[in-house]
Amino acid sequence: MPWNSALRLCGALLSLFAISSAAHADVDAFNTYVTAPFVIDDQQGLAPILVDRLNAHLPAHFELKLNNVPRKRFTTTVLAEPGRFDGVALFLAPDFVGDHDQTHFLWSKPLFMDCNLIVSSMQAPLDYLRPDQFAGLHFGGVPDHHYMQIDEMAAAGKLTREDAPDEGANLKKVAARHLDFTVMPFTVYRYTSKALNLGPHLHVSPKPLDCFARRILIGRRNQPLLKAINDAIDLLQPDAQWNKAIAHYHPEPGMLPGGS
Repeated sequence: MPWNSALRLCGALLSLFAISSAAHADVDAFNTYVTAPFVIDDQQGLAPILVDRLNAHLPAHFELKLNNVPRKRFTTTVLAEPGRFDGVALFLAPDFVGDHDQTHFLWSKPLFMDCNLIVSSMQAPLDYLRPDQFAGLHFGGVPDHHYMQIDEMAAAGKLTREDAPDEGANLKKVAARHLDFTVMPFTVYRYTSKALNLGPHLHVSPKPLDCFARRILIGRRNQPLLKAINDAIDLLQPDAQWNKAIAHYHPEPGMLPGGS
């Protein structure tokens, strides 16, 4: 091959490589739920499984990279400038990050429904009907977590809030009656109460504090990624590996994928 032709061929190959490299985008997928069942180890838990199955259905030029970070660090650093955020965050809802009108971020279709359960001791069960039932009680929370209605009552001195490192510690305190009640997602409660063998000592109110659809938060500048993720979520419904994970970590029929 003549020298000039060889140079042109090399140049063309380099250009194609550059275009291909530029088109491929590694996307940070932040997960702020750093305890089980969302994260058990690098391969187990809802977060790594979700990232794996989404990557199986996303176009090849998008690849999610799981990044587990505490909620406080995520909100004070990563989300400090919403207009510059170009990654995604898993399992959130607009109210969790103050995006009630969904104007700061893009939001995917629902992954599945979840509810914040009110958990008390079997010896002193609390069946929730209205917030004024919390007056004078001792509540257990987790740092940097916000609890609808409860936070306002604690700020007004109508109840006492005591934080523990995680939901499991609060369940132990409730079972021992060192706390009157705690609140946690159904997903976390089911896994943690079973792991700690505390189920027989705990009472779950038939009425939850609130229910919500868990979604994926996406930076507003990344409209093509929103469409790709929504298409991938549609393909999760018949995905055997995702359905196996849901059945293992989140088996209640009324809490399976769905919602609006």
